[in-house]
Amino acid sequence: MATTADRAESLVKRISERAKEFADQGMKSEAFGLAAGAVLSAQIAKVLERIEKLESEQALLADRGLKYCGTWQRALDYRRGDCVTHKGSLWTAVKATNKAPDEAASDWQLSAKGAQR
Repeated sequence: MATTADRAESLVKRISERAKEFADQGMKSEAFGLAAGAVLSAQIAKVLERIEKLESEQALLADRGLKYCGTWQRALDYRRGDCVTHKGSLWTAVKATNKAPDEAASDWQLSAKGAQR
């Protein structure tokens, strides 16, 4: 995954390339501004789309909240935000799953550890 610095460097490179294209077309005094506007507006649109998606996901989670489902049961499917008791501990599903917390650690987050026996 690209770092923020890598993405920024890529944007600067694309702006420079676009500025050269505009300059080659005879728009020398406006080249950098046009190039920057074109590249940055496309990036801003992507960021706004991502923000909208995250806000809608957050709203769904906020509306639903956490739901305690009792003791984990093999026959049930669990959704993100479902909480179960399994082997004395409380677990919260971080994504949809039908596996036990001790079988699929990436599907569950330990919320409260049970007492050691």
